[in-house]
Amino acid sequence: VRAHSGDEGHRAEGEVDVRRRGDSVGGAGDDRGDNVHAGLVDKVIAENPDQAQQYRDGKVQVIGFLVGQCMQLSKGKANPAQVNEILRGKLS
Repeated sequence: VRAHSGDEGHRAEGEVDVRRRGDSVGGAGDDRGDNVHAGLVDKVIAENPDQAQQYRDGKVQVIGFLVGQCMQLSKGKANPAQVNEILRGKLS
């Protein structure tokens, strides 16, 4: 295993690029990430009460919009599957 040396894409056979490890907010099994995701979800629900109510009223496709807002807030680093799960839990 080799750390980043600036030679992006030029690794010898068998070497692994470890630069990206942990870059996303909350990888699998990351409790801290779940808390971060929950904070994002709370903020998005608070900023989009009409869409949250639409979801509660049965318009389930609006969840995509809410997940997108969370992804935008996290600058693409949140795990969309986890965000989706947390949103559904908080809105049900």
